[in-house]
Formats: sequence, structure tokens, C-alpha cells
Amino acid sequence: MYQPVKYLISIVSFYLLGLMLCNAQINIKIPYEKSVFQRNNNNLGNIYITGTLDQDADRVEARLVPRIANQGQQTDWKVIDNVIDGLSFTGSLEGSGGWYRLEVRAVQSEQITFTKSVERVGIGEVFVIAGQSNAQGDGNNINAKAATDERVVAFEPNYFDHRTALIQNFPATLTIDKFTNLGSNTNIGPLGYSAWCWGELGDLLVKKLNVPVLFYNAALSGTSTENWLSSISGKDTYHLFTGQKFEKFMPYHALRRTLHSMLSIYGMRAILWHQGEFDGVSRLTEQNYYNNLRDLIQETRNNVGEKIPWVVARVSRFQGINYPSIISAQNNIINNIESVWAGPTTDDIQPFRPDGAHFENNSSVNGLSQLADAWNLSLTNNFFSQISPVVAKGLAEIKYNCLSSTEVNFRFDKIYQSYLWSNNSSNSQLNASDGEISAILRDGYSNLIYTNQIKVGSVYPKIAPTITPSVSIVGCVGKSVELQANPSKYEVNWNNGLIANKINANQVGQYFASYRSAQGCLSPKSNDLFPVFVNAPQKPTIDLLNSDGYECLGNIIKFKVFNPQNHDVVWSTGQKTQELSITDNQKIPIKVTLYSNYDCPSPESDTLKYRFLSNPKTPNIEKTGPFSVKAIELEPVQKFEWFLDNNPLTSQIQPDLFVNSNGLYSVKAVKSLLTTTNRVLECKSGVSSQLSITKDRNLFGISVYANPVSDGKVKIAADRELQNVIVSIYNDLGQKEYETTFETLKLPVEIDLSAKKITGKRILKMNYMGLTRSFPLIFE
Repeated sequence: MYQPVKYLISIVSFYLLGLMLCNAQINIKIPYEKSVFQRNNNNLGNIYITGTLDQDADRVEARLVPRIANQGQQTDWKVIDNVIDGLSFTGSLEGSGGWYRLEVRAVQSEQITFTKSVERVGIGEVFVIAGQSNAQGDGNNINAKAATDERVVAFEPNYFDHRTALIQNFPATLTIDKFTNLGSNTNIGPLGYSAWCWGELGDLLVKKLNVPVLFYNAALSGTSTENWLSSISGKDTYHLFTGQKFEKFMPYHALRRTLHSMLSIYGMRAILWHQGEFDGVSRLTEQNYYNNLRDLIQETRNNVGEKIPWVVARVSRFQGINYPSIISAQNNIINNIESVWAGPTTDDIQPFRPDGAHFENNSSVNGLSQLADAWNLSLTNNFFSQISPVVAKGLAEIKYNCLSSTEVNFRFDKIYQSYLWSNNSSNSQLNASDGEISAILRDGYSNLIYTNQIKVGSVYPKIAPTITPSVSIVGCVGKSVELQANPSKYEVNWNNGLIANKINANQVGQYFASYRSAQGCLSPKSNDLFPVFVNAPQKPTIDLLNSDGYECLGNIIKFKVFNPQNHDVVWSTGQKTQELSITDNQKIPIKVTLYSNYDCPSPESDTLKYRFLSNPKTPNIEKTGPFSVKAIELEPVQKFEWFLDNNPLTSQIQPDLFVNSNGLYSVKAVKSLLTTTNRVLECKSGVSSQLSITKDRNLFGISVYANPVSDGKVKIAADRELQNVIVSIYNDLGQKEYETTFETLKLPVEIDLSAKKITGKRILKMNYMGLTRSFPLIFE
């Protein structure tokens, strides 16, 4: 039994080691290890990728990293799927021909969450081998050589029993997941026997093209073109020498199923055809061989709906005899049928074959090595640039929608010829409640189309939303409470039937939500919320604290709202305290509103009346006579407060002040207002500057001035109040020229004599309280 060659694990960087820690979180279904995808003639090919995630992601990205330097071109990270439904991702990644490590990563909220790799996957050349034993790899002492380059790989499952030369249980569909390196004894599936010349050819092609090579082998020993053609329709057909009947539909059955199974996912360059020996022995005419092979080529193309290229070797030699008619027919095929390329001429290779039919490597000649060289020489650079390959079609993506919380409907967005679901259902749609769902489809040509895989449980969003009130769970009667779910790529499905990220709840009761995918699949339900609705408070009243609402500017008026329920308070000034203090007249009326909830206000209170009385301007102070000072008011006031040496003169309220004592005098102006509570509010100015006063004792209590008199006006002042004062003016002849009487005289009074135009000396006499005093004056 073949044992796979064990390769040393390459040393990976610390970065890749870190990535491997997360590998359990991404499951890559396709591509498979050592699979090869057919490149186009521009050396580009697509690797098709699908898999599942254990947790949700915003997108899945992939890149290609050459296994060895210069064995491909590294790609940047590319988004392969940005709509992750059911934790399943599907996409493709274009790359240049090469042998790669495919790295796949999941990204959530711009953070890399999980990564995984397929260590060996290629973009290169895919060949399907067909023909008879010198294609299949039959013989007695083959001594086939292994491929030395790991980029040469083969389809591994094999259904040929070499002991009986029979095909054992050939499946309806070949797997697409099993590939192996080509050891010397590797039986290339599905029917090949040994590495034959294909391991060596693989090495030669890899060296020439610098891309990996994948072989399928559907050749069958002992077959003629008659056998191949008859088996297409299932006619009985027999081995030329043994007379044994081939299995029904064999040998063509194996080739057809191989093509149908692998073509859509991997593509291929060509069928490598090496056959003709038995047709020569059976004396098949040139025309019949031509017709048979022509029809066989066309049948493969009709079967898959593609113009599959063929490379036809020139082959006829059997038991030392060449058959030119067969070679001629093969040349005619090459020259006359489109997309058929000339393969090697092999009759002259190892002409004396040990068993008369089969090539082998032995001590005399390495026939298989020469055969590999011949195939390599025929597959020229022109072949790879002129023969257009069949490129892969890619994957079909399963669509689904949830029928309930436990049942899901799976389907496709186009019609296929047939369906085979993972539970063996053949319906076009599948309803399932559990399990891992995938399918194998057939297109109109019976080509197998492969799909992504979806776990039924993964279609339901796994994380429940968290719902919260946008502001408060308490609302006002007659209004609503806004509820919201935390953001997600899913829509939000509420238990009241609304579908929105936010809803307005206007009734008491239980509220919860689930995420709802675009396919109608619901997540587990969220937490529960129970809105509460409260009535608005009654219209509030405002009380004044320690005031009747009237104060001087700069003092404080305090208000307090009556709020026994301790509701939230908002004053018209914007303050939110139970009490409000102000020190001046506000531009807006003082009102207050109570809130039982942020959206539940009481009626606004009545406006509270108040008034700040402005303080008067600070008065000036001036000396008005030898025995008096006066407050000069800058605005109307009701009284004054006088100070001597900063001590109040409590009985003095008039603007004029009789000076009894020497010292520093100052004054305040006072405004008065009778409030609505009959309180007298007094608002005072600042203190004036101080005026120093010293009494002249030489005046003996009375002063007459100015002297001389220049303007005809004479002022009289006393240092005390005099009663019934008679003032007379006498000329130097003793004649009375003027007389006046003052009931009281204290503060300076003025006698205006300017109209009399008096000049010269005069005597002013004062009679008061039984006394007479005389004062000489000079009038100018």
C-alpha cells in the first residue's frame, strides 16, 4: 500500500504561529490541501474559497503567499466576502501561477479576529489522462519514477483493481478533496496504475513552467476506440484479447464522470490521449479510427458544454509492429479538429519492449523516462499560449430564509438540472432544522457544481441585542418612552411587531427584541424592559424667603418652590435647585416648573413679582460757609446720612449740615421705597469723600462775607441757629438803606443788594435775641 511521503514542517515565523492559535475559529471547506486550479493563458487563475466561521465577522479576506520564493507572486489581502450570512463565506482570489499557502482571515470592526491557512494550493496546469495501458500505467516491471517536486500532485482515490483488471464501485461523483504527491507507486486516480511517466513529466513541466501540475488518470488498459465509443451509450463491449466484457459504460464512464466531477471547480488544460495499439492489431481502418476518435472528442465536449482541448499522441506499436494507418488517422485528427494538439510520437520509444506492449524503465533503457521527455517536448510553450484551457466556473452559494425559530429553507437563486443535498434530498429546495447543509448540483451538462456549507444553527444570529431606554425608562402619561437596541448589522425585531433600531413605547408592559437577519432569522431575545408612566406634577407655587420681594441692588432675594414630592425643578433662569437666589433684576420673569420625569413637566408657575431698587450715586460734598457743608446729590434722593470722623450723625438727614465740631465730614445719599408690605426700603449710595472742617473762633459765632463785596451779594452764616434776626444796611451817614428779617438763621443766607448798586463803605447790623452786632463792609 502506498504511504504518503512525509515532508518536514517548515519553520514558521512568530507571526504565523500567532495566527495558528486562532485556527479553530475558521473552517475552510474549499480549497483542499494540494488542490490545483487551472490558470489561463495570461498565467492568472482563480482559487475558489468557501468555509464557515465560529463567530460572526464583517468580512473575510484572503491572500496568497508563495511556499518558496519565486514559486508564485504574493497577493495583497483581498476581500472575498463582505456579506457573511449564516457564518458561511464564499468567494474567490485571483493569483498568478504558483504554489502557495492560502491565508484566510476574518475581520470584525476592523480587528482581525480569526485566521487559518491551507498550506499547499496551486494555480497551474490540470490534465486528465485517457487511453489504454500505456496511458493508465500498466505493465509487469514498470520501475516508474516518483516526481521529485512537491508541486506535482495527483488525484488520489482509485477504483481500478489491477489483479482483476476490473473497476471497483466507481462512484457517481468523484470527490474533490483528496490529492497526493506523485510517488513511484502512486496510483493516479480514478483509474491510473503507478506513477508511469507522469511523475517525471510533472517534474519536467514544473521546471519549465514554474507552476504546479495536477493529473487525473481515466485511462483503461486493453481498450480500443471501439470500446470507448460503444461504452458512451452503454453498449456491451469486450476486451480484444481476453474477451472479457467491460463494465457497463466503461471505459468512457470513468472519463465522463471525472470531467463532470472536477471541471467546474478546478478547470483543466487538456485531455492527454495515448491510445492506438489495439486498433492497429484489430486492423481498424484509418477512417474508422478517425471517426471513432473524432466522435469521442466531440462527446467529451458535448458532455461538459466546453471545447475541451485534446493532446493526441501518435501511437500504434504493438508486439514490435507499427500501424501507419492508425498514425495517419491520429495526424488527421490533429490537423482537422479544432483545439487538438499534436502529442508525442511514441512508437519509436523503447521499440523492443519487454512484454511487447508496455514501456518500462530497466537496466537497458529508461523507456518511461523517454516517454516523459517526449510528452514534455510536445507540450511546448506554444501549446500553453495557443491552446485555451477550460477555466473553473466556481461555486454556487446557498440561499436561505428562516421559516421559524427552528426550521430553515435552503435554495439556490438559479435552476439546476439536479440537486443532491447533504441529507440525500434531491428536491430543488430543502427545509431543515439541524445539521450541516451543502449540496452538489448538476448544471445543464451534468457538470457538478459545488456549494458552500451552512450549519443550520448558524443562520440564527447568535448574540442577543441589549435594549435600553434612550433617556429614561420612566415616561409621562400621554407620551412615550423611547427604547433602543445596541447597533448591529441586523435589523431589530420587537415583540410588539415593530422592526426598527428604536421604538416608542406608550403603554406599560413587557418589551424585548431580537436581531433579525435579512433572511428573517431571529437571534435569542434580549433583556426585558418595563416602561413606567407617571403623571405630571401640579402647578407649583413660589415662596419668598426672608424678604417681601423688594431689595436694594446687590442684596439677595431668595425664592423657594413648594415641592413636597421632591420632583425635579427647573427655574426660568435655568437653575435646577429647590431654592433660587438672585441679586439683580432678571431679564425674564421668575417662574418655575416641576418635572416628575424628564418629559413630564407641570404647568408653569405664576410669575413672582420682585424688585431690586438701584442704589443712588455717591454724592459730592462741599463747604458752603464757615459753619456748614452740603451734599451735592447726583440724582433725586429722599435723605442723606452724615458722618463725622466716620461716625454717623444720626439726626442729620438734610443735604445741608450745620457744623458744630471740627473734623472730617462725609455723606451718603439714601433712596426710600414703601413696599407692598409697608416696609420702608432704604438703598444707600457709597460714602462720599471726606471734607476736613475747622471752625474759625475769631468770628465769634457769626460771619458776614464776602468782604469787600464785589457782586452786590452778601452772605451771612452763624454757628448756631438764631431766631428773628433783623439785618440792616447803613451808609456812612447813618442812613438805613436796606433791611430784612429772618425768622431763623443758621446756614448761610444770601442778601442780594446788587440792584441797589451800592458802593463804598457800609455798616451791616444784626439784631437778634436782644443783641446787636455791626459788621463794616466795603462795596466795590
